[in-house]
Amino acid sequence: MFSRNKARRQADELQETVFETGEDVYQHLRQAAGETCGYVKQNPWVGIGVSTLLGFMAAAWLNSKKGE
Repeated sequence: MFSRNKARRQADELQETVFETGEDVYQHLRQAAGETCGYVKQNPWVGIGVSTLLGFMAAAWLNSKKGE
């Protein structure tokens, strides 16, 4: 039989796991953002080129959706 205490314990374990996973993801994203920022500071023209390319791609995608 499934007891209320067992359900509470499993819910608490799940909440803790989700929290820890969220913290890990947050730390990895901060690290990636820091590395990206450093790379762009060292190579600003690459950052400008990538941003321009992404802008053109987004505009092309939006224009293709508009024509449907």
